[in-house]
Amino acid sequence: MHSDKEEWNAAEAKVAACLQRLPDEFAFRWGHYYHLEGTGGEGDFLVFGPGSALLVLEVKGGAVTYDPKTRQYATNKKECPLIQRDRVCRGVVRAVQKEAQKCRLTAPYIHRGLGLPDVRIPHDGGFYQEMPREGILDANDLENFSLWWEKNVLPLSRVKKESEAAVKEMVFSLYFSELRGGATKRDLDFVDRSLERMSAAQYELLDALEENPRLAFSGGPGTGKTWLLFEQAFRWAKEGKRVLFLTYNLGLEVAVRALMGRSSAGQIDVYSYESLARQMYEKAGETFPEVKLADRAEVSNIFNALVPRLLREVVGKLGDGEKYDALVVDEAQDHDTEYHPEVGADERNGGWWEIYRSLLRGEPSLAIGYDVCQRHFARDASKFEIGKIAGLFPGLCKVRLRNPVRYTHSLIEYFRRLEDADTREILRDMKSGDEIVAGESPIFEEAGSDAEEKSAVGRLLAGWCKNAYERCAPQEVLILYPTSRFRPKWMDSEKINGIPLARAGVSGVLLSSIQKAKGLESRAVIVVGFPAWEKLGKAPFGAKVSFVLGVTRARQLLGVVQRTDIAPELLSIS
Repeated sequence: MHSDKEEWNAAEAKVAACLQRLPDEFAFRWGHYYHLEGTGGEGDFLVFGPGSALLVLEVKGGAVTYDPKTRQYATNKKECPLIQRDRVCRGVVRAVQKEAQKCRLTAPYIHRGLGLPDVRIPHDGGFYQEMPREGILDANDLENFSLWWEKNVLPLSRVKKESEAAVKEMVFSLYFSELRGGATKRDLDFVDRSLERMSAAQYELLDALEENPRLAFSGGPGTGKTWLLFEQAFRWAKEGKRVLFLTYNLGLEVAVRALMGRSSAGQIDVYSYESLARQMYEKAGETFPEVKLADRAEVSNIFNALVPRLLREVVGKLGDGEKYDALVVDEAQDHDTEYHPEVGADERNGGWWEIYRSLLRGEPSLAIGYDVCQRHFARDASKFEIGKIAGLFPGLCKVRLRNPVRYTHSLIEYFRRLEDADTREILRDMKSGDEIVAGESPIFEEAGSDAEEKSAVGRLLAGWCKNAYERCAPQEVLILYPTSRFRPKWMDSEKINGIPLARAGVSGVLLSSIQKAKGLESRAVIVVGFPAWEKLGKAPFGAKVSFVLGVTRARQLLGVVQRTDIAPELLSIS
């Protein structure tokens, strides 16, 4: 017997399969979040097609029935499915009209549809279960979607031919910006869609906390901290607030900036703490010190002493017009709450957070995500204290996230097998609930040299990315290595087994050290450069945690290439 949720998800999967067969003049999105009258919700499908028109399509599984005695429908809320459809549509219409007004364009025609993929309605009736037939797409309509669109949507298009390209660009910037290169459909499979549904469900937590302007989310890998921060930043920007979104590492800064840049939410500035420091130096008319990454002592002196000492002076000279109304910080545990002694400041001031507070005006809003277990083991753990942040931002509400929303059941079961004395705390939230989809088991390969490692990675990429990207696109794969010292030379190649690697101006498989990938996630991840897990007990302290941080970047597909030629005791990851 299937649960209502299984029937519901299966119905959406049927609709997705029909839309997947559409010609390239169509684009569809499976799952979207909408805002309406101060609240939000999740819609099922958006379809953009010929005539520069947009369809808001809500889906119900099974045969939707109406009881004339109780005047109720056999749905969770007992309400007519058209009410839910229209509610979602109103949210989309408002967003599109607002964006069209801003771009000085004619808003596209937006059609409302209720998809019933398990029902075939006779053509001789004007109503189905007391619902007007013209607002419903049954199985026949979905299977012949192009014809249905030509008959029901295309005649109502109101966009002039000369404006079609601009309107399409506007709609895509709102809802379809994550379409991967060269494709015109968002073709995430059922597993990835289910994971997204779980993440979006967390947004209800923000609805419950909307009266509190200062939030601190803590939780282990995959508990949804970053996505909550994205959503909170969008909400504050929509309220007209100027938002500063801070990350720790440059890799996460690039990813967040790309995501924020696609949103119409408003003004959100994204910086890593390093790029923020460089901008502040420019404001002061100073030249940022040359950083020689190979000299760790010099790097430490620049960022721990020299830079914060000057920044404390610079931020004090900023006018209110240059400051922000809200601050959002991801991976907050990596932003020190205590200055280096050479800064010459009271250690109770809050370290870098004193600088951040000085960039804000009035009574600012704050949202941070942190996990003390993910702070780099080589950095003094005592240099981050949530209490010091609370001292700078009174009324900080701390929220503990305890359930993973990013992983499949198979991945969670694998992660749990990695739990021991070194990793128990970082894996403390790795639980598997009934709503989590099964997914695929990790794939393990062995390599005794760099050449063998390259071949093993090539096999994994071929299985995932070839055959017209059957499993995922190259840019949905992230390859991780322990540290820059262990970055293999084969990563300098342009392609691996015909699959492109990302480089300047070229989209492809992403490459990163594990620490620089903190906060990131990817549909598929390959971890290289480590011996087999059972041998890591002989590795220096921190190697196990680093490995766990690497594999937990995967959202659905995971490959591990185990090195048989690397002595665990030589695997220094500092």
